Amino acid sequence: MEVFEIEEEDWRQPLVDYLKYGKLPSDPRRRTDIRRRAARFIYYKGTLYRRSFEGIFLRCLSDDEKDQAMEEAHSGVCGAHQSGPKLHFRINRMDYYWPTMVKDCIDYAKRCQACQFHANLIHQPPEPLHPTIASWPFDAWGLDVVGPMTKSSGGHLYILAATDYFSKWAEAVPLKEVKKENVADFIRTNIIYHYGVPRYIITDNGKPFCNSLLCQKFDFNKEIPLLRRPIITTHRGNKFLPKWDGPYVVKEACTNGAYKLVAEDGLRIGPINGKFLKRYYA
Repeated sequence: MEVFEIEEEDWRQPLVDYLKYGKLPSDPRRRTDIRRRAARFIYYKGTLYRRSFEGIFLRCLSDDEKDQAMEEAHSGVCGAHQSGPKLHFRINRMDYYWPTMVKDCIDYAKRCQACQFHANLIHQPPEPLHPTIASWPFDAWGLDVVGPMTKSSGGHLYILAATDYFSKWAEAVPLKEVKKENVADFIRTNIIYHYGVPRYIITDNGKPFCNSLLCQKFDFNKEIPLLRRPIITTHRGNKFLPKWDGPYVVKEACTNGAYKLVAEDGLRIGPINGKFLKRYYA
């Protein structure tokens, strides 16, 4: 059994046939398209050129030639690993042309392995935000400290504020300094005495909020979310070293935004927080 490769037609051939021999395909739509496009092309000494808007003749490249042109312009001797639009601009300035230049240049720069390894770190987590929903008024409160600010006449530098997630009602007191005792008194006086015992008090786990005094006074259950460690655990002291490791294959996606990975040699890694990962283009 023999397998024959199907050779794709060179995009330049219909234009060359029309400009050189006056031949047109049998399909009416293609005939109209070639007649319309041929006005901007010229066939001279065995080479097809396209006239640019500035009146410059751009040499038309085949599929093999365009791959070589992108490789030389992007990562060649004078290449600077430009982004896709900049790569297209540079090749266009070299007086080359093919119909899908913009898309091909963007895809080529996106798949460049060196560019992916040395790309900037991503500081925005890919997981969507999960809003906190309160079932009834004063069920859940958000607690935070604002400051330090300009010292007031009474010597206060901070504002301790609490916001009800359901009604958006706010309670706030000024503080000279933020201590765990002040936070405990604020919760007892401004929240529990006025609105009852809340089911949740959500904080940023700062030192004034993450302390044993609150748990002892109010019998709170403290929940601290775990942070997933990144893949890169060693110190990167050389700016020329890659900023990313990999590539890895996602073996399992967990519901909490973590992923289990598998390296090319079969080594299992994870779970890893999704904000330390980015897509790899092969």
